[in-house]
Amino acid sequence: MYSGGGKARLEASQFSTITPAGECSVLPKDTELNFDINKGNDRSTRKPPKPQWAKIAELEPEAKCLNVLVKVQNVEITERERMDGSSSRVAEAYVGDAEAGVKLVARNEHVDLIKEGALLALFNAHITMFSNTFIRLIVDRWSSVKAIADVDANLLPEVVPNAETKIPDASHPKQNRSMIEWVQQ
Repeated sequence: MYSGGGKARLEASQFSTITPAGECSVLPKDTELNFDINKGNDRSTRKPPKPQWAKIAELEPEAKCLNVLVKVQNVEITERERMDGSSSRVAEAYVGDAEAGVKLVARNEHVDLIKEGALLALFNAHITMFSNTFIRLIVDRWSSVKAIADVDANLLPEVVPNAETKIPDASHPKQNRSMIEWVQQ
């Protein structure tokens, strides 16, 4: 609680509770309370911001927090054994939009959604360097993968990949972002 300009202002955090003035034992009995609650600041009714969608052709090395819409073209799923004896599944796929493509690496729970021809929305993906030269789009445990059909239409951009979307050929170096040699400085 702070005051400024002759008015007291009460701010409640998400962990605060507001009790009626009659039940409050902290204030003196003759205190008159007069305040308005700002309903526009109610965190329970706020909607998350609309994601910023990146295009495959705009991906740069070491980019983070990427939201990308892709169509899956080729998938190779492998099971790798860890040092502790457990195993993990890894999917390597060539994905893209109408302009360009890139190699996607997904692990564990995300592997089930990576299927040839699938239309996916990748949230919080990032780019890592492979062999210090080539980029890979990574979906890890902090990322989210959803079918485009399961994403709220209000969050999607105007142009969304569909079943007819042609992904550029993986062997064409200008459109396959994974084949471009990046020089790290």
